[in-house]
Amino acid sequence: KFDSPDVAEKKIRIVSAFLDILLARRIWNRKSTTHNTMQYAAFNLIVNIRRKEPHELVELLSDQLASEESDAFSSSDSSGFGLRSRNGPQIRLILARMTDFVETASGRESHCEEYMSYEIEHILSSKFEDHDKFDDEGEFNEYRNRMGGLLLLPSSFNRSYGGASYEEKLPHYFGQNLLAQTLNAQAYDRDAGFRRFMDDTKLDFKPHDKFDKEALETRHRLYQAIAEHVWHPNRLRQLLDE
Repeated sequence: KFDSPDVAEKKIRIVSAFLDILLARRIWNRKSTTHNTMQYAAFNLIVNIRRKEPHELVELLSDQLASEESDAFSSSDSSGFGLRSRNGPQIRLILARMTDFVETASGRESHCEEYMSYEIEHILSSKFEDHDKFDDEGEFNEYRNRMGGLLLLPSSFNRSYGGASYEEKLPHYFGQNLLAQTLNAQAYDRDAGFRRFMDDTKLDFKPHDKFDKEALETRHRLYQAIAEHVWHPNRLRQLLDE
């Protein structure tokens, strides 16, 4: 028999959410998402989900995600995830989704599509000699490109402040998207929606007067926790009630 339009749509949304979580996890853990890598698993998935009811789909796909818990965003292998020579589009997408999540969950409008046209901003300035907590320039460059040291900002911002120090950029971050604003202490003053969001999620946002190696590691852990919320497997079960 054929599914009703409502049931078919629900199934599509459940499978789409599963794929979204699966791919985001693999990207964060620096695992391949190419056709050759994924085709066998995709074939098995197609066979297994045929003729399943929505609740059966959720159970099957939730079990699949649970079996791959080692690919979670807070796994030990994900601490070094960040910008590389060929993953710029993936980083931009993940940052856009995370930024949009923080804003919409704080009661603001969605601008995810707009953020996809923004440039990737390095919070740390590019001058190794300005930073004294890194062993060498290689370690500095590796840390500078980590996820916790990145933002999405308009190209006009990079043109104006691209070579500036963190202390110079910090006041101007407050005029950008909410994820950038959270570096500045002003973001925590009067935004009731954001404070409610922090209380609800228990995400450990904090401002940074300076941004060094330790601050970047703290920020990276925050991004890992945000990603766990954005791509949480519970999304599948929530779709059953929508």
